[in-house]
Amino acid sequence: MRNRSRKRAVKEAEIPPILDVPTEAGLDEIEQHARVFRLVDGLPTDQRRVIEMRFAEEKSIRDIALELGRTEAPLSSFSSRALQNLRARRR
Repeated sequence: MRNRSRKRAVKEAEIPPILDVPTEAGLDEIEQHARVFRLVDGLPTDQRRVIEMRFAEEKSIRDIALELGRTEAPLSSFSSRALQNLRARRR
């Protein structure tokens, strides 16, 4: 009997929980994230890659510069221009 209840507990633990239905605030946040992704996707390829590396991959400017074979100062300016481009597209 004890073995059966242990097996049942293991089986129940393996069943993934049912996802909660998002609240109104959760849906707004999801929509906002989707909008940002669309805006980033519309950037020129180089700008998009730098933004993805900086924010999605959470890399530092130094790490990005090393990976792309660039120096930090120009890459930092390039990153700033990409963010300005995103802000302009947001409007």
